[in-house]
Amino acid sequence: MLMPTGQVPPTGYRISIPMAVSSRVGEDELIVGEHRYDDLMGMALQLGLV
Repeated sequence: MLMPTGQVPPTGYRISIPMAVSSRVGEDELIVGEHRYDDLMGMALQLGLV
């Protein structure tokens, strides 16, 4: 994983990353846009990075 301070080596820890996904659907009922919101601070805490 690449961080602003450099690459973080694998930790071997199992983590859980809560996320929310918001999709925009067009008139033809196909997805035309998507935004994902990940809890990156929660992930960093689980990995012991902060």
